[in-house]
Amino acid sequence: MSDHRRRAAEPTPPTGGRAAARRAAQAQSRRGGARRRGAPPPAAAAAAAPVAGRAASRAAARRGGRGGGGRVYEHNRWLDYPRRGKSGWRRFVPSWRQWASAFLVGLATMVGGLTVAYAMTDVPDPQAAATQQSNVYYWADGTEMVNSGEVNRQNVPLSDVPEHVQNALIAAENDEFWTDPGVDPRGIARAVVNMVTGGPVQSGSTITQQYVKNYFLTQDQTVSRKFREIMISIKVDREESKQDILEGYFNTTWYGRGANGIQAGAQAYYGIDARDLNLAQGAYMAVLANGAALYDPFGNDEATNAANLERAQIRWEWTLDRMVEVNLLTAEERDQTLAEGFPMPQEPRLSSDLGGQIGYLKEVVDNYLEAELGITDADLAKGGYQITTTFEKDKVEAMERAVNEELYATLDPENREGDRFVQVGAVSVVPENGAVVALYGGQDAVTQYINNGITTAAQAGSTFKPFVLAAAMQDGVRDQDGDTHILDPNTSEYNGDDDLLMRNYDGTVWEDENGDTWEQTNESDTDYGWITIREAMRVSANSPFAQLGMNVGMDVVEQAAIAAGLPEDTPGFGGVHGPAFALGVAQPSPLDMASAYGTFANSGVQVDPFVFTEVLYNGEPQDLPERQTTQAFDEDVANMVTDVLREVVDDGTGTNAEPVDDLHETAGKTGTTDENRSAWFVGYTKQLSTAVMLRREDPENPGPLPMYGLGGMDEEEGVHGAGYPTSIWTSFMLAALDGEENIPFPEPPENFGEEVNAGGAPSPSASPSPSASPSTEAPEPSNSPEQSPSTQAPPPPTQSQSPSTSPSTQDPPWGSWPTGGNGNGNGNGSGSEGSDTEGTSDGSASEGSDTEGTSDGSASEGSDTGSDSNGGSEGGSTDGSDSGGDTSTDVGTDQGTESQGSIFGQG
Repeated sequence: MSDHRRRAAEPTPPTGGRAAARRAAQAQSRRGGARRRGAPPPAAAAAAAPVAGRAASRAAARRGGRGGGGRVYEHNRWLDYPRRGKSGWRRFVPSWRQWASAFLVGLATMVGGLTVAYAMTDVPDPQAAATQQSNVYYWADGTEMVNSGEVNRQNVPLSDVPEHVQNALIAAENDEFWTDPGVDPRGIARAVVNMVTGGPVQSGSTITQQYVKNYFLTQDQTVSRKFREIMISIKVDREESKQDILEGYFNTTWYGRGANGIQAGAQAYYGIDARDLNLAQGAYMAVLANGAALYDPFGNDEATNAANLERAQIRWEWTLDRMVEVNLLTAEERDQTLAEGFPMPQEPRLSSDLGGQIGYLKEVVDNYLEAELGITDADLAKGGYQITTTFEKDKVEAMERAVNEELYATLDPENREGDRFVQVGAVSVVPENGAVVALYGGQDAVTQYINNGITTAAQAGSTFKPFVLAAAMQDGVRDQDGDTHILDPNTSEYNGDDDLLMRNYDGTVWEDENGDTWEQTNESDTDYGWITIREAMRVSANSPFAQLGMNVGMDVVEQAAIAAGLPEDTPGFGGVHGPAFALGVAQPSPLDMASAYGTFANSGVQVDPFVFTEVLYNGEPQDLPERQTTQAFDEDVANMVTDVLREVVDDGTGTNAEPVDDLHETAGKTGTTDENRSAWFVGYTKQLSTAVMLRREDPENPGPLPMYGLGGMDEEEGVHGAGYPTSIWTSFMLAALDGEENIPFPEPPENFGEEVNAGGAPSPSASPSPSASPSTEAPEPSNSPEQSPSTQAPPPPTQSQSPSTSPSTQDPPWGSWPTGGNGNGNGNGSGSEGSDTEGTSDGSASEGSDTEGTSDGSASEGSDTGSDSNGGSEGGSTDGSDSGGDTSTDVGTDQGTESQGSIFGQG
């Protein structure tokens, strides 16, 4: 050791100057930590203090301040909280040491808890829904209807899944799959926070977690289920290989369209095995794994399909980009795949087990399961359900047989254009309880996807008129002062003339928003004169019901239809309605119409239709909704409607249903719409209410098509509700009610309502003479599909009338209807406003004719090919005789009676 260091270590005299003072202060500072705060300094330090100077004094003062004023604590505490030596709020602020200690204790507790939880968690047995199961649907008698093919799972080894398909899934769902411990801590934290705080539910799941959820657990989104999923996932990741986990994921994932697993999914979307999926298809399968319902471009309405396709394309491209980002695909491979375009999947195909009517019946049941019990397609796809339906096998078969024998046996679509694309929908309901016992959706559910039993693609036409009548009897008809009167259909008379100017209930002329008026036409331009509402229903006259609807209020009419059972969202409902609304521009489904007419059969008690009586899941009964009943109409009102509709079958446009009426009291109504685009018959007995709808639509070019020349008829001859629909209805009802006893309808009230004549039109004479207007006796039933009322007592025309027009396929903005009439001459009646000539008016001429001789033609602006005729205004359009006798109609073309259009419901 050098002399210098030995000298530095020697004590310095108190009078050693400033350097010695500093050294003494520093030595004192170092020793201060070993003595108790507030204790007096050693003697040496005290002796040195005067010499240390002002700097040392200030340092000593600061040290004394930090020491808490020299207070001495005699006792130590295990937890210094509130903190001693602090005053005020500072006593309650933990020190950093306390914060750190708390964190370490909490961490140790959490780790210990997780360790215990992990040790106590066992990997459960696979849940039943993860194994192959079927849904079994039963007929009403308990026999099996179909073992559903939508539970579709074929497990495949991972070696059958191409590597690019595996990589697409991993890139899109869990790019760290091969290295993670089975869970993603960051994703879990985010998901837990959202669930606790009520934020959007997120899975935060790895592929392992999703496999665990699909195979071992339920789909519940709860904190407890999530915690258990995490524990099991960690354990599964340790006990099973990554390859086994990925294989299990591919075999348990839901891909939509009833497909569980990659093999079933590949078949459902591309009709190939999983091993044959290319890169583009594999990327789309990865998209579907994220939520099939959001990315399937088929199977929904047009708007949803378009949105799904757009979402699918966006996520498909993102998946390919993500594969490049995580080095599972080269940029060149991605670009080549993108250049080839999105791999559009095929349209859904049903299992052959669902052919014929079975697929349609199952579709209806599945719809009701979701609407009433919340059982979705995804739930059904897991299997385990046993559903007993209301469908009766013998009645379903009878309905299919009736359609085939009465309609399709007469068609030749290969050789006749008019016989192509013909579709039928029919449904039969028990009025008393609402059970749907039979449904016809189309020729084959495997090849024809639209279920016509529940579609809303056809206007109701004149089958809507009973709702107008029910509203007039239930809610009343407004007079010109606005007072309401309950209508008596037997005595109340309305003007049944063709081209009748429509008026508001107060007598003012009705105008649309453009100021245009409306003249309501009848089928075949028939003038009925002043007739009772009962008679107007029998012959299916349009102008009386259009005016009656105006006097009642179209909003009231709509509510009456809803009360009877038509859904509020029926196409054509809502908004402001014009006169044509009363004539059936709305588009209800056959199921809804059968149910609504059932309300009349049930004396005004409305019961919602239903299609299953028992639902089991894994053997456990599911709670079914309580069936509600509502007194929609007074009994007298409903029974009077039934009595009026009985006359339609007895001696009106529905006489083709008389074979049923001979055995069972029957009521019903025919309906035909604009250019014969749809034709209906809806009728009922006490036991069954059945609706039959006929329409044409090319699936490649959606939209209603006219039905002319059907079944070999003349090309200008149109289908009416009195033809094919009534024949199908009759054939089915005879079979369905075979062996059943006749149950009579309740007698209608003898005195009901009051005589309420057309308040919105000029009053009739005091006692209208039968000769003042054409006879309104309905024609005898015809074997021809066309059935329309005659207006004279003599025999009906010898040739079928050409099609006339009725409600359009939509309720358009008023004033948008094309002008011109329906092109039909009617060789039976007088023209509107009569004829003041010496001859006989055989045609229906707008404004009549005032010439000498015979007017055989129909209305203005027709073709001028009339024979021996002065014709109507600007030429007739007939081929009638000049004798003033009965003639056939409309060999000519072009426009018939001019009006604001041709919108009305035909019988």
